[in-house]
Amino acid sequence: MKQNKLLLIILSVLLLLQSSFAITSELISTNPTPIVAGDYADITLRFSNPASSNINSVLKNVKFGIEKTDFIQPISKVQSLSKIQSGVSITRTFRVFFSKDLEQGFIDLPVFFDYGSTHTSNLIQIYVQNSQTMPEMVIGQITTIPNEILQDTKNNKLSISLQNLGDKSADLIKVDLIPQTNEIYPSYSYSFEDSIASIASGAEGIATFTLDVKPNVQSEIPAKLLLRYRAKDSVGNTYHIINKTIDFKIPITPAPFLVVENVTQLSDFKIGSTENLLKIRIKNNGAEDAKEVRVRAVPDISYPLIFEETTMYVTSKLKPGQSTDIIFKIEVSKTGQVRDYNSILILDSLVGETRYSREDNFSVTTSPGKNVSVSFYAYLIVIVVIVVSTIIGINTYNSRKKNKK
Repeated sequence: MKQNKLLLIILSVLLLLQSSFAITSELISTNPTPIVAGDYADITLRFSNPASSNINSVLKNVKFGIEKTDFIQPISKVQSLSKIQSGVSITRTFRVFFSKDLEQGFIDLPVFFDYGSTHTSNLIQIYVQNSQTMPEMVIGQITTIPNEILQDTKNNKLSISLQNLGDKSADLIKVDLIPQTNEIYPSYSYSFEDSIASIASGAEGIATFTLDVKPNVQSEIPAKLLLRYRAKDSVGNTYHIINKTIDFKIPITPAPFLVVENVTQLSDFKIGSTENLLKIRIKNNGAEDAKEVRVRAVPDISYPLIFEETTMYVTSKLKPGQSTDIIFKIEVSKTGQVRDYNSILILDSLVGETRYSREDNFSVTTSPGKNVSVSFYAYLIVIVVIVVSTIIGINTYNSRKKNKK
């Protein structure tokens, strides 16, 4: 009986000693709040050595931190101190990676505190929300200025909206347009590169390119967008670099394609002549009807060609493969030379509600005129002077001869 009482006393003393050394730990804060599964977080904890009258309550060779589990990976090193006095608390921040496999809700965060040969542990509840996905960029909409991109056109604006379907922002986005054919190319002084500062989750950004289209393109052009951007971790200054390729097609609208098929001079186009007739045959080599067709001649201002009309209405409709003729009336000034004069003919028609135009070339060849040239007049004057001088000389000679007689 006495032995049982002694054992009870010893156990009571041990329990009292243990309570005098009881270590408490509590959660101060988390960054971010709430913690996100599949990302890093900074966990701030407070460890306390409660005040005690026991002179041996000073804790020596202290180590404390967060224990590793299948879903929790401590990044920060274990903290250590030579001693902690009674009644002293210490606060430390630990960086931890939380697995993306954690379900949303409260989980137990295992915390340990060792001193000497004693190991203590505690479970602190923290809240974790579902994992955030990295930025996921997709093409939302493709728009063009003008409304339709046609073959053989320049300075077309292609705008591509990029939508971020992920949970994190995409930053420093670099966008490269890579056509899969050689039928388009960057317009003069432009490139197929663009950049966007940032696209937040659920938002969109616009990448814009300026391009020229070669002739005889009647269908969509396959292309790729090469994206390179970064996403910031929830804490710290670390980033994930993401590369993505998106396939898409550049819309090319089937349209008429007007060309100068043939040029016929119905007159001689002599220097100094008027009302010369030039017939130009226009053909639609495109895939659609050319509507409300007009042409405009643009001769060089230094040329001796004076058009009675430079702009002419051709026809209300020119079907694919169909041709039609127009006739210009032209005057050739007297200052002209005998040579070929190349000029531009602008051909335009309606596509939808928009009027499109393209340029083609035609040539006019002049010939010598009927008018006497300046050099001929000079020769003629010299001959007249000689003839007149000869006549005067003969008359003078005859007159002197009669006087002598």
